[in-house]
Amino acid sequence: MQPGDDLVSRLVTNHLAAGELDRADLLGILKLLLIAGHESTATQIAFSALSLLTDDGLRAEVLADGGALLPEFVEESMRFWSIVQDSVVRQATEDVRIGETLVGEGESVMISLLAANHDATVFPRPERLDIHRDASGHLLWGHGAHFCLGASLGRLEVTLALGSLFTTLPTLRLACEVGQLRLREHPVFHSLTELPVAW
Repeated sequence: MQPGDDLVSRLVTNHLAAGELDRADLLGILKLLLIAGHESTATQIAFSALSLLTDDGLRAEVLADGGALLPEFVEESMRFWSIVQDSVVRQATEDVRIGETLVGEGESVMISLLAANHDATVFPRPERLDIHRDASGHLLWGHGAHFCLGASLGRLEVTLALGSLFTTLPTLRLACEVGQLRLREHPVFHSLTELPVAW
């Protein structure tokens, strides 16, 4: 089998063959891409679609002009839904003060991405899904050295999926009451068990 022009081939030919990655590292990266990439994207598509299915005004605005505002909607929807659970733990390598709290060297801190993405000092009226705000500072994808390497791909996948879904099925509607929707318990992402639709 000849390598192609895809991510896996590039990792194998450019990094595994060059000795920059070993087989275990490569398999870990591929597992992360498959599981984190698929689960997170599917979950975000469902919640974003739900937002459009339950707000006719938002849907009309986002999908106007061929979906010109879809990228802004996707970014704000990622902030708003904050699908990643509180699983970010960091350990202080030295004493550090966060606000009024001293975190001592060796102590751990659990970071709530949901709380950060709904911080009213950063995102006024955070309980509103507002496609006209600058949501680019949200932390769904992490930050700094821990920024998700699939962020650009994830944004593109969600944008293309929503655009295709609502263009192909313009009469798409929710096929149940919102109160009937159920969340699935998951250690990494909160997600819907299903999203019944009709058209």
